Amino acid sequence: MLQLWLFLHLVAVIYWIGALGFAGFLWIPRSLGKPVATPELWTERAGIVGSLASFGLVAGIVLLVTGIGLVIWMGGLAALDTARWAMVLLGTVVALGAFHLYFSSRKGLQRAVREQDWPAAEQAFAKFGRFARLFALLALLATLAGVWGGA
Repeated sequence: MLQLWLFLHLVAVIYWIGALGFAGFLWIPRSLGKPVATPELWTERAGIVGSLASFGLVAGIVLLVTGIGLVIWMGGLAALDTARWAMVLLGTVVALGAFHLYFSSRKGLQRAVREQDWPAAEQAFAKFGRFARLFALLALLATLAGVWGGA
């Protein structure tokens, strides 16, 4: 059972870092400032962001549930060393970031696209990218702390 919890936890972390890292560091920065001539292109961007945020929300929930299960398996919070405490704290912020990306950043972009407010859409798209970078980097730090604690 422990292996299943670890597997699910790692799959969620891999998705989180991979998808948000790609979106935040490559796709969104390269897309910003370029003219988007049609509402269809903004609708496509909003759809991709929506998919990333939806899968990110699932990954965040999986991270929280499996993280709590793994902490319990290790003997509870009192049994954790400093590195694992750092992983738990950073991991919790990262998992809660999934809620922010889904309920705030995604909705802001969708609202701007629905209202065809292209400057607001550009701002919301850039905001999603900033938060994606932040949460991907925090996830990397949480992973480093987890590995460090396991050494």
